[in-house]
Amino acid sequence: NLCLGGSQILVGGAAIMIIVLKNNLRWPLSTISSIKSVLKHNYPIFLSNLFGFISGNSNLLIVGLLADPISTGYYGIIEKILLAIRAPAVLLYQTVFPRVCLLAEKSFRSLLQFLKRLTHIILLVFIPMSVLIIIFADHLIFLFTNEYLQTPTILLQIISFVPLFAALNIPACQTMLAYGLRKSYARTMITGAAINLILNISLISLFSVYGAAIAALVTELLITSLLFTNLAVFHRDYSVISVFNLTLMRDGQAN
Repeated sequence: NLCLGGSQILVGGAAIMIIVLKNNLRWPLSTISSIKSVLKHNYPIFLSNLFGFISGNSNLLIVGLLADPISTGYYGIIEKILLAIRAPAVLLYQTVFPRVCLLAEKSFRSLLQFLKRLTHIILLVFIPMSVLIIIFADHLIFLFTNEYLQTPTILLQIISFVPLFAALNIPACQTMLAYGLRKSYARTMITGAAINLILNISLISLFSVYGAAIAALVTELLITSLLFTNLAVFHRDYSVISVFNLTLMRDGQAN
């Protein structure tokens, strides 16, 4: 933990120094009123991150409360693997967000064109990856445990499409953030966390540890669907549902 935390502090500190020195920045001391203003303006993002964290990290806790210790251990293995296979989606999210913000400022049409190309790349990369995870699930489990275990293999196959759904929510999620639709984004994430909690309690009670894997998959799919639906219904000017159109847009078309 010291190594992990220390590395993050060093990287963050170095990045801040580079930004300050390269751009000759000068920051005035913040006042209490300015801090309150920032907190008030951005509390929906805080709530979104909080409930997103709860949604992504509550499964193992609920499994531990409702299932036997062996099943809890198996699901702990799966969560470690899920963290690894979701890493490409997380990196993609972080990489494209600055570009999304620049294009959003330019025009929504430019942003939509970029997001459509991005979605095509996501489909081409993450669908084959999910299929390969299903095929080689037993070998992946062996890499982590040095054993071929049936239950973790099935669990991994169930959650194999979670990285795909996590990547597919990037267009809608980042459009909301780029255009300041913080409250809509927060409502979606809070709803997703509530659904995840309900599904976990219900499905684990019925299917033991397999229910947790199903809940993780369904929750990720529902959050992605809710993000796109929210834009299409409540913010139609920023709807990005057309990114799933397999025909690439021309420059003069908006959808």
